[in-house]
Amino acid sequence: MKLEQIVHRVATDANFAAAARRDLERTMAREGIELAPAELAALQAALWGTPEGAIRPSGATPLDVWHSPQFEPQNS
Repeated sequence: MKLEQIVHRVATDANFAAAARRDLERTMAREGIELAPAELAALQAALWGTPEGAIRPSGATPLDVWHSPQFEPQNS
């Protein structure tokens, strides 16, 4: 199950949402849902309102920096 599907289920299934807020890891295991550690941390942050600084690795690029190569000057 993709993270987007889990978020949708939390938004539409009150019992699942309550169980996930009480014990996210056990709820995911009971449902047979496997998440990477980063996905689990992001989902916990979304459910519990954890500040993003608490879940982002110290070397991660700041969220306010946006870069897209298609807008770089093109040399032909």
